[in-house]
Amino acid sequence: MNKSVLAAVCTGALLLSTQAMARVDVFLGLPGVVVAPPPPVYYPPPVVYEPAPRYVPPPSAWYDDRWERRQYRRWLRDQRERERWERRQWERAHGWRDRDDD
Repeated sequence: MNKSVLAAVCTGALLLSTQAMARVDVFLGLPGVVVAPPPPVYYPPPVVYEPAPRYVPPPSAWYDDRWERRQYRRWLRDQRERERWERRQWERAHGWRDRDDD
């Protein structure tokens, strides 16, 4: 019975000492000498270069469509010619001008 009690006490002491060692960062080296491990070295994190965000033009109401611009310019030219023609007709009808220069 003494041997079984001694074995149980040794096993309990071993388990308790391992739990105590797991909780504290102080280790026993030689009997009676307390040795602390060196502090952990945390290296700086690696530098991660993120690419710059791509340029996104802001949305606009006026779309720069060459075909639409060309059509608008033609319409504007025709509109101005129409207005000149109407003005000449009005001036002729009311006696403002007799010449066709404009």
